[in-house]
Amino acid sequence: MNLIYSRLYSYLNIPFDLVSQILKSKSINAAGTVRLNRFSKPPLFPGKKCRTKGKGFLQEISSLEGDVALVKWLDNRSVVLASNFLGINKEDEVQRWSKESNFFIKVKRPEIVRRYNSGIGSVDLLDHLIALYRTNIQTKQFTLRMIFHAVDLAIVNSWSE
Repeated sequence: MNLIYSRLYSYLNIPFDLVSQILKSKSINAAGTVRLNRFSKPPLFPGKKCRTKGKGFLQEISSLEGDVALVKWLDNRSVVLASNFLGINKEDEVQRWSKESNFFIKVKRPEIVRRYNSGIGSVDLLDHLIALYRTNIQTKQFTLRMIFHAVDLAIVNSWSE
């Protein structure tokens, strides 16, 4: 089972290494964007130094046990992704617009970014469809709101299959 998230574990006060080990023990692969301030000073280049390297700059570090990989990739802005099953692995090339040269250039993209983008697109579509076809209920009880959200989620998922 693969879990793609966007800053999901950044809000928790649990170290990402611990969350990753728990998920890995349950055979759940996780990958997604993270905030760097949730890690204990990872040795990644700061944002200004990355921008001088140019688009497509990659940097990967892993934990001592090798079960968590942090990947920093520079597109228009730098993005940091963490995973317990992916890293840079196979790189493919994508076209990006260059403001300096006014034409498209080819930029290397790591596999973790490709898989994250393909997975998060489905989540965005699901959120969009739930917002369009939400069940209207006027209540202050959060339990009813959660139940109706689960119903909306089930309806949209069954329709999209």
